Amino acid sequence: MNFKKSDKQRLINEYAAETGRNTLDVAHIREWLKQKPDHEFYDYVFGASDDKKIEEYEKDRIAGLIRGLRITVKHEAVKDVKVRIKVADYPAYISPMKDRKHGGGYVPFDPSSEVSQQELRLQAAQALAAWLARYRGCVEHVGHDVTPMEQLVHALRGIDDEDAA
Repeated sequence: MNFKKSDKQRLINEYAAETGRNTLDVAHIREWLKQKPDHEFYDYVFGASDDKKIEEYEKDRIAGLIRGLRITVKHEAVKDVKVRIKVADYPAYISPMKDRKHGGGYVPFDPSSEVSQQELRLQAAQALAAWLARYRGCVEHVGHDVTPMEQLVHALRGIDDEDAA
């Protein structure tokens, strides 16, 4: 189930209004929702069988093992007499975003493959955009301009400044 941000906010507002709490305690929200079998979020939280929940938990744990693997690549650039070595760190495996809705999976990351590099840039853009959405306010509050970060998101997505406007 995919809930919109406004649906999630409504759930939290209902919880806060009914309980009088202004602190979000996950265990307490779960217990509050457990008493509401007709609530739209009930099946999302409690609808799966224990076996299904265990399976999803185990899959997530295994995916966490894969996500943490890294590779290091050294590039040598020889110019005249100087040798410049550039070291880059990459994930060992990536999960292509286009395949995730269909169960997905991980594929080895190939630093020399433009397809792998493009996928990783898109994932970087998505993560950076999510970071901006979450932290923009506090960064701007202390007087920093996030425009360069927005430009980086566009560059990673392959969008030039004219297309973004």
